[in-house]
Amino acid sequence: MKKILLIGLVLILVLCLPLTACKKDVGSTGATGSSKGNAQQDSYASAKVGDTVQFAGFDWRVLEVSEDLIMIVSVNLLDSDQYNFVNAKMTWAESSLRESLNSYFYDKTFSDEDKALIAETTVINADNPWYGTPGGDNTEDKLFLLSIEEVVKYFGDSGMLANRPEDAKSIEDQYDKARIACYDRTGIDSWWWLRSPGDGPTQAALINQFGGLRICGFDVHLDDHFPEGRGGIRPALWLKTA
Repeated sequence: MKKILLIGLVLILVLCLPLTACKKDVGSTGATGSSKGNAQQDSYASAKVGDTVQFAGFDWRVLEVSEDLIMIVSVNLLDSDQYNFVNAKMTWAESSLRESLNSYFYDKTFSDEDKALIAETTVINADNPWYGTPGGDNTEDKLFLLSIEEVVKYFGDSGMLANRPEDAKSIEDQYDKARIACYDRTGIDSWWWLRSPGDGPTQAALINQFGGLRICGFDVHLDDHFPEGRGGIRPALWLKTA
């Protein structure tokens, strides 16, 4: 009788061993996956202003660092589009470019894992600093374009924005080279849109292909047959680091 009980006890112990091992493996796999996600955020958390980081398969430049977020802008132009589909008085809040950037472009460019790291933030839309053209309502965006003021703040300030040269329509200075961007697909330099209004309500500011900050802007809706009808898109966003 004692021998039967002993054999039964041994069998119970043997049968339990694989179950214990399986439970341990499942927990270990889950922890590994979590560590990988945390490692990605940790790398962003250690980023400094001016660094280049990889996100969603593209290179991004770090513009600003806060406690649990970093502001980044694509190094290259990731797409091209008109600022607005129709020629009308327009602000960033009302533009078709803002809508497509935060819907179609957002969905086609970023995975679910990427989207979980992108913070929706309040975007300040100031009036044009030289012409006083209204910037419109502030917006809540995941993706946005840089403003005139942000370009000067993050790419270099020669003082021309605050002290406008007589009759100047754009800023051409020692920081032109830093503002030049090319298409990610082709490597060809091109001009790119800013979200700020230009010298009137049907214009939007931009950076020309030589890096000049064209504060007077281009028409929001340019003829498709015009070679420069679709400006480059250099999206910016706030990335979660914690």
